[in-house]
Amino acid sequence: MGIFSAHIRVANPQDRASWREVELIVDTGATLTKLPEDLLLELRIEPQFSLPAVTSDNREVMRRIGVAWVSINGRAGSVPVAFGQRGEQILLGATTLEILGFVVDPIEQKLTPRALREK
Repeated sequence: MGIFSAHIRVANPQDRASWREVELIVDTGATLTKLPEDLLLELRIEPQFSLPAVTSDNREVMRRIGVAWVSINGRAGSVPVAFGQRGEQILLGATTLEILGFVVDPIEQKLTPRALREK
């Protein structure tokens, strides 16, 4: 699959009026969406717990996890996000795509809305 980017809006779930628009890489191999720690703290999104994560170069790191309000093409909701360190690539991960009901169209390199599966 080719690499492409998407634009999202991110906010604190308790203050959705103060949002920021972010361009990030769509990465279905990433479990969580990873956003810059500085941005999340600016939006007053606090880490709630930490989890081990494996980076693309197979290093194991601890990631702080919080909850953000994310909006993509008119679909929005609260999703878990990882706090990224300065200089790291920011990513739109599979969990956010699943929660908001998107699939990746690798040919057109875009996100396509889909109905949620109940089976």
